[in-house]
Amino acid sequence: MSLAQLLGAKKKELSHVDIEENDRLNFASERLDVQDDMEYTRRMRLLDFHCWYPMIQSHTFFSKSFPMTRKDCQDLVDAHKSYKRGTSIEKIVQEDLADLRERMDHVMSAASNELQCTYGRDNHSWFVKTSCRSPKDAALGRKGLRENYLRHLSPSQRDGVPASLNEQVIAVLSAVREAFKVDCASQALDLFIRSERVQEDIAAVTSVCKEEELDFEFIVREWREIPVDMEFRAFCCDDRINCITQYDFFVQFPRLQALERQITESIERFYLNDILPRLKENPQFPREYVIDFAFAQRGGDTMEGLTIEWDHPLVTGLFDREADAKVLVGRSPFELRIKREELEDVNAISHEWRDFISK
Repeated sequence: MSLAQLLGAKKKELSHVDIEENDRLNFASERLDVQDDMEYTRRMRLLDFHCWYPMIQSHTFFSKSFPMTRKDCQDLVDAHKSYKRGTSIEKIVQEDLADLRERMDHVMSAASNELQCTYGRDNHSWFVKTSCRSPKDAALGRKGLRENYLRHLSPSQRDGVPASLNEQVIAVLSAVREAFKVDCASQALDLFIRSERVQEDIAAVTSVCKEEELDFEFIVREWREIPVDMEFRAFCCDDRINCITQYDFFVQFPRLQALERQITESIERFYLNDILPRLKENPQFPREYVIDFAFAQRGGDTMEGLTIEWDHPLVTGLFDREADAKVLVGRSPFELRIKREELEDVNAISHEWRDFISK
């Protein structure tokens, strides 16, 4: 679904939500008086990377960025069109992309040096994204994905018993997550060119920003191992977390039920002690937002809580925007919602994933 379609769906859904006048959350009400998609996009950009990273950089992934020009964006659009048509990229666009690739490489090299010199961490792998979203929809085309999928799937196939659909999808999620890792600018650029998400965000940003005010960045984020079941989305308002959902919400992760209390306490403690005080230093920062949290591997079985990013409230995970409106806006008790039944309906996943699993 395109960004424009998501925005339209959001407005249609919210027109039926019955909540009181003082409920202001943009993910459960229209109290922000958003008049059109462009205004909604503009307001959502208040939560982009450059707005929050300086405040909490010691509590999130080490990252570096550089601004992309309108010409960079147009070159990515042109290259994407060639990719979709199955034709070669025009020579002039290739030359422009070579310049963009060189700038990306420079940022990655500088980031590696700073990570080593300042933090003593030797890391040459990265997660890449724009200041809006990542090109994760392009992961299915990465080399070695099927081999990694089968490697993750093999523990599920015990005594010749076929893996369940739930186990198959978890294996896909794990393989796709690994496919996000890039080691050089050429790999990053390949993801950007093939990604529909990046194309949608370029269209949204260029429609909102004037020529001299284009605010769109290429971001490299230190690669950290995050177990596929250890990522969560929290809905916050007025200095508190109203509810939390597992991030990849259409599968059951076996160990989550036993860890519910620990997950809730860890995220709330991290938010109240480390994140919120820094946000309050900036009175202009929005009072309602969505934060994605993760527990990253830190040697052995040790897990470290980290903030991934502030995100757009279009996807509410296991919460229904209409039925769970009171939970989302904090008028019902806090809830961590996890999926308790295994995924059994193959139609619940995208046709691309169905095709990938069935091969």
